[in-house]
Amino acid sequence: MIESAGRTPRVVFTGFGPFGDVEWNPSGDVARYAAAVVDASGAASSRAELLSVEWGVARSFRAPEADLLISVGVAATRPCVTVELRGLNRAEAGVDVAGVACSGPLREGGAPELWAPLAPILREALEAELGEGVPPSSDAGGYICNALLYACQAEAAAGTGPPMVFVHVPSLDAAGAARVGRALGAATLRLLAAAPGADPSLLARA
Repeated sequence: MIESAGRTPRVVFTGFGPFGDVEWNPSGDVARYAAAVVDASGAASSRAELLSVEWGVARSFRAPEADLLISVGVAATRPCVTVELRGLNRAEAGVDVAGVACSGPLREGGAPELWAPLAPILREALEAELGEGVPPSSDAGGYICNALLYACQAEAAAGTGPPMVFVHVPSLDAAGAARVGRALGAATLRLLAAAPGADPSLLARA
């Protein structure tokens, strides 16, 4: 449920910086374009934040002011945009940009998987805005994207963080990132209007 206590909803988008062979990460631009669309609509306020590809950042990131968190990452081997349905309590041996390696459970004793209740709604909205298929994914990988997804879903489940949806984008050029980002912004406005507890007038104001 998206709760904003009668005020304008606040949405935070995140993207990631470069890592490994990804010298330019399109997720940052996608997040910025999406936030600009939402902010310009007047239906919600929004900002974008660029995160470093680090285990510590992913596991500790918080957006306490947000009513909704939309995170974007790049999955270079996927051919299209996908929406993640769940986060998994696992880290596979991978070294982050700070040289830190992590493997095993992300949280000892934590649930093996945490589902994102709003993901199906955003997936359908994004599919409509892009005019192309946006498949669901039930495995966000074993690296930083999944770590962020799992940590934020844990906070949301505990009632200490906002609901969150994670979107993976393929390798994109600047024009592609702009197109996907604008579509994601528009889809987020649809989500705000359609999610349980939402004000249905939000979409009319967009």
